[in-house]
Amino acid sequence: MENKQTEINGEKDKEKERKEQFERIKKLPEIKKSNYDENKVKNWRDGLLKTCVIGLAISISINIVQFLQEGFVHPELKHIFFDEKGDFQWIAVTAIITIISAVFTVIITIRRNRADLVSKSRIEWLQVNKKLTSEFITDLNFLPVLKIAKGQKWLEKRLKSLNKIIVNYNLLRLNLSNNEDNKQINECIEDCRNWADVVNSLKTGEEIPPKTALNNLIVVSRDYYKREWDKAKQGK
Repeated sequence: MENKQTEINGEKDKEKERKEQFERIKKLPEIKKSNYDENKVKNWRDGLLKTCVIGLAISISINIVQFLQEGFVHPELKHIFFDEKGDFQWIAVTAIITIISAVFTVIITIRRNRADLVSKSRIEWLQVNKKLTSEFITDLNFLPVLKIAKGQKWLEKRLKSLNKIIVNYNLLRLNLSNNEDNKQINECIEDCRNWADVVNSLKTGEEIPPKTALNNLIVVSRDYYKREWDKAKQGK
């Protein structure tokens, strides 16, 4: 008797939770502008580095000239910077600037090659996730049709679709790190999963909840992947 009562209470709790989830999904606020919309990636680092190199080279050159003109130089090095008449030879400073510039050019090239490798990996990651997101949203959109349709054939299709939704959901959650920056897109993916659970648990006569969760994911993922694409082009 107690086991039966426990089972009844369990069913009541599940039904209560189902209705609460339905209400949450039904009242889900619409996202008109994502958190990623204004995140622009600017290609300023290389330009800033080059400016610093030039400024540093000029600064070093000026200090070397002042140092030499004040006589703080070893006698054996004087012939490098001064001719026989004692006039300063600017060609030596030019050589120093050339060496410094060459060193920084090598550094910039290494950084750029590394950035190209990062960019390639990020672009591949983007293509995979965009495809997963697209399939995820497409299957979700078709789920209400499969739920309403009658017959064993449609039931099998719905179960197959649900399985694919769960697989893509898990892949997206694995591919998107659980950090503050990814919070909004992860929440949208979670809302879509909850929306699918609600649709799948609908009973006869119950209305299909609005597709706010799906529309929110479209808005957010569009801006998110656009931002990540801009970052990829910069090798970030």
